[in-house]
Amino acid sequence: MFEFDVLGPLRVSRDGVPVPLGAAMLRRVLAALLCTPGRPVAVPALIEALWGSTPPRSAHKTLQIYVLRLRQALGERDRVVHCTGGYAATVLPPELDALRFRELAAAGRAAGRNADLAKAGMLFERALGLWRGPAYADIGDVATVADEARRLDEERLLTCEELAVVDLARGRHAELITGLTEMAESHPYRERLQACLMLALSRAGRQVEALRVYQRTRAVLGEELGVEPGRSLRRVHEAILRDEANGPFAGELLGPEGTARADERAAYLEAPATAGDEADRGCTDPATTVPCHLPPDIADFTGRQDTAESLRLWLTGADGHTAATPVVALWGGAGTGKTTLAVHVAHRLGETFSGGTLYIDLRGTCPRPTAPAEALTRFLIALGVDERAVPDEAEERGKLFRTVLADRRVLVVLDDAAGEEQVRPLLPGGAGCAVLVTSRRGVAGLSARSVRVGPLDPACASELLGRIAGPVRVAARPTVAAEIVRLCGHLPLAIRIAGAKLALREHWRLDHLADRLRAERGRLDELTLGDLSVRAGLAADYDRLDETTRRALRMLGLLDVPAFAAWMLAAALDVTVREAEAYADLLVDAQLLSCEGSDGNGWFRYRFPELARLYARERAELEEPAGERDKAITRVLGALLALAEAAESGLPEQVASGIRGAAPRWYADPATTRALVADPAAWFDSERQTLLAGVAQACRLGLHEAAWELSARAAGYYAFRGHYRDWAFSHELALRACALGGDQWGEAVMTRGLGHLLMVGVEPRRGVAPEAIEAALAAFGAAGERHGALDLLCLRAFALCRGGDPDQARAVADEAMAMAEEIGYELALSRLWYVRAVTDREQGLHGDALACADRALRLAIRGNSLVARTLALREMAAACRDHATGRRVSHHLWEGLQICRRRGERLLEAYLLVALGDLCLRFGRRNVAKPIERALAVFEEFGVRAGQAAGLRVLGESQRLGGRADQAVRTLGDAVRTARGLHDLHEQALALRALGRAQHARGDQEAATRSRTAARRLFQRLGDTAEAAEAAVGEALTDHDNLRMTTPSTSLTGR
Repeated sequence: MFEFDVLGPLRVSRDGVPVPLGAAMLRRVLAALLCTPGRPVAVPALIEALWGSTPPRSAHKTLQIYVLRLRQALGERDRVVHCTGGYAATVLPPELDALRFRELAAAGRAAGRNADLAKAGMLFERALGLWRGPAYADIGDVATVADEARRLDEERLLTCEELAVVDLARGRHAELITGLTEMAESHPYRERLQACLMLALSRAGRQVEALRVYQRTRAVLGEELGVEPGRSLRRVHEAILRDEANGPFAGELLGPEGTARADERAAYLEAPATAGDEADRGCTDPATTVPCHLPPDIADFTGRQDTAESLRLWLTGADGHTAATPVVALWGGAGTGKTTLAVHVAHRLGETFSGGTLYIDLRGTCPRPTAPAEALTRFLIALGVDERAVPDEAEERGKLFRTVLADRRVLVVLDDAAGEEQVRPLLPGGAGCAVLVTSRRGVAGLSARSVRVGPLDPACASELLGRIAGPVRVAARPTVAAEIVRLCGHLPLAIRIAGAKLALREHWRLDHLADRLRAERGRLDELTLGDLSVRAGLAADYDRLDETTRRALRMLGLLDVPAFAAWMLAAALDVTVREAEAYADLLVDAQLLSCEGSDGNGWFRYRFPELARLYARERAELEEPAGERDKAITRVLGALLALAEAAESGLPEQVASGIRGAAPRWYADPATTRALVADPAAWFDSERQTLLAGVAQACRLGLHEAAWELSARAAGYYAFRGHYRDWAFSHELALRACALGGDQWGEAVMTRGLGHLLMVGVEPRRGVAPEAIEAALAAFGAAGERHGALDLLCLRAFALCRGGDPDQARAVADEAMAMAEEIGYELALSRLWYVRAVTDREQGLHGDALACADRALRLAIRGNSLVARTLALREMAAACRDHATGRRVSHHLWEGLQICRRRGERLLEAYLLVALGDLCLRFGRRNVAKPIERALAVFEEFGVRAGQAAGLRVLGESQRLGGRADQAVRTLGDAVRTARGLHDLHEQALALRALGRAQHARGDQEAATRSRTAARRLFQRLGDTAEAAEAAVGEALTDHDNLRMTTPSTSLTGR
């Protein structure tokens, strides 16, 4: 079913799924058609709606194209049909909210004429509930649409007035004042609105304010329009002066009938009431008992308005459902506000259920819940049954209860129910009754509408804090307020306690309360005030669990992970995964865990509500011996490590050879392990945050072996997905823990991993200094770990190359190559050939560099390493100097780019974009700025200064070749400074040479000479005589860099 919504911004949905309309012109066409649903709109009118008074020559043809696109967007050609002279939208009344609004408003007026005020109010509220803002809010510049929007807005205002009249007649004056005041101020000329406000104020005991409204309205009408208030407004004024505002004026203000009854109204105002009349107006039937057991509604009810309205409609049958006795079950965890919501909704239904409201706390979370028989006794007595007439048998009490309610309209509120077995005997049988149940767990055995009540969303949570603690106080510190409600888990009960503390202790700043709540150990103590306690609610849920499930909760509370699968609970308890799933389900039923779906391998994932996690840890520290707590954490970290090893072996890319430590493992059975990591990348995706949290917890507890092994096992995944920040964070954390624990082997493995990051251009904060590399080499050498030693030799060669010592770098690389070939370590060989390519290129040996990079590329492709492939391709592009090779390298670069984009590997893609841009510029192509700017944004995001230096250089060259010399000088100046900060001599030289060209193009010959001279000296220091000679040339370089090469067919933007 389609839904076309125009009472607010235009939107379309089909079966609840939004239909994207795309271009603004399609929205205009549809809006113009929806103004007259089912009736044709002339083509000239549609053209004017699209282009105003200046349509293009092709307007008719373009309109046909827009109609075609609109039909395609809607998916049904017959939704927009061509009629004689124009087009029409085929829309049924239930599909267009404007038509539904008008139908509901008309039905409300009819109900009002029949004196069914409850139904009239309900219908008016449903009509107004369809509005989301001004009609056609985003199509206001189309004249025909604007006219229809004005008509709809006028009808909306009229309906608001009619609802106010009905609510006044129903005695809801106090609830009306705020809304009426805002409307009256916005529409000072609407006398009917002013009269409603005056009556509401007067009946609320605020006669002085009511009279001020009259005086203000009279002044506005007189000064701005030159008229006096009308007869109805004057009569209301007179009634307030005579303290007779409780008369039947509200009903008489409805519609045109109010004018016909003006004389009758005036007579009522002028005639004093007799004693008999007063008795008639105030008397009630003493034989009728109308119970009203509800606790008071709260004044600061916040959020959940849509839920409250939906419940109201369901319980009254106004939404069209056919349940004989509507039953709604609100369920959710402790402190989520179930009772508050139920009481609020029940108060709003007071007029509908004229037979009264029964309320009872069933104490379902207490050790001894209220028995159904006891609850029935209380209800029967409240309904007027003599206590002596209450049957002894529970079944007979239930029959009598249903008999008494058979012809009454009574709302039954059953708070804190233990389950359906407690609720079922308390359900009435009459069609005029309704039942509202709250429970920690769902009551699945009842034929009820089930509504889960969870934490508030952040905005509503902050609003609730402001209503309790003071809106000005909270608005002054919105960031701190957001932190407070986050630390409260967005639970209404916790927020209410925090707000009440702030309100009671005016000298407390929000920062002070936030500081107290940040301490996890004392947070539950802070969230206690008087008889309000978050801990007490959690304790009630905990106490209802059996001992094994309580232990499961305690063990989970020991873990720092944000979310987890059942295998983690299995390790904590040392049971099978299937057993652990059963315990997790029991905790979900108790609202102490939430299930947030499944991972990529189909296993459920669970999450602790924040405050429940703190309570679980508190119970674990109180009830579990320290030794048992340590064993459980060690098993969980061991399970995480075992699964990470299994998943790593199935990844398509490996960073380096695996080095295993002695950290303990915990293994599930082989079949379960295979199922858990069936898709290795999906497992890592699901456990990404778990791995980081596991490393951090292991470091905090001094389990340094588990920390470095977890970090090392995840490195391949980080490389595969491009999560370089996670890679650096985990390795640096584990490195620090190993240093504190004296674990030199772990330090060596972490140094190796951080070295691989350095080669990608991500600069770790620690672990890659020369002394760290040498210490790691010594540790691997002493243990005979040749693979690890080769990785570190590669890192040593790379560091020497970057430091401006290419000869020594080549010597180290040659020595390592012999060892790598001997043991067949191709991953290291690929990186070593890359280092050789860098050293050869930086000494001007471009042919040799190209050959080395080509060998590195072949090894990287064979080893399926995208990182090594990218490094090799960068060097191939940098060393390429002839047209034929340029075409081949360009093809490889595009292949690498496609792989990066499929994987979402943005950093390596940025490197390849810069390499391709540099290659294109070398062969005379100039249109590379936009891709390079995208790459620079990625380098900035990842903090990769090596990429920034190269990207800025290529961008500056592009700007120079494009005739923007001034801009190029600024960009290349940044490139020089960035390369200098990296101590990368060759990149400095390249940037200085490019800067000299840009300065020459700008006409600043003195600066150009200085830059070229500095570049020449750096090239000479590196032993690159060819580049040094070119830098020494004092004449301006041509746009083709004096290479005089033809342009290849492949460009950066051509694929």
